[in-house]
Amino acid sequence: PNPMPDEERVKLPEGEVLHEFKAKAKAIVQERFGLEQNPHLTLMVFVGRWSHQKGVDLIADVAEWLVTTHPCQIVVVGPV
Repeated sequence: PNPMPDEERVKLPEGEVLHEFKAKAKAIVQERFGLEQNPHLTLMVFVGRWSHQKGVDLIADVAEWLVTTHPCQIVVVGPV
């Protein structure tokens, strides 16, 4: 189960089209983290504790290879 209360979850605004909403959210994340604002790049986001238990070490192991072989961006955020 998701521990986030319903009132804190992002909801699709009335009349908004999902793919347009996602594109806007992607642009906001790219701007917030100083990334190239390119709608054609895949954006991967990890939100969680930076611990071996959560697998963040696996992201670190493949990050350089991933961004050099695939057109993508990676954002990793959370408490250490």
